[in-house]
Amino acid sequence: MAATCMTAPQNIHAASDGVIDHARGDGAVWAAGLKPDQNSVTIRDAMIPRGVVCRAINTDTNAFCPPLMIADAQVDRIVDALADSMKALR
Repeated sequence: MAATCMTAPQNIHAASDGVIDHARGDGAVWAAGLKPDQNSVTIRDAMIPRGVVCRAINTDTNAFCPPLMIADAQVDRIVDALADSMKALR
């Protein structure tokens, strides 16, 4: 699980197929930096029906702070929900 959390920013960026500007994070706290034409609130709202809640920070960042105990499959679900939401909003 630790390896999955540590690579989540890279996985978020890869899963987005270049849709986001960048991903950053440390340990189990990650963020997707958005492009100027994207809105973090809209993306957050699209993720909720997919079972993932994230924080919309300003208009250009979606932050993820999963619980202390999280399984690899749950980390994958976060990454997939972000990618699916971003693709749906293109």
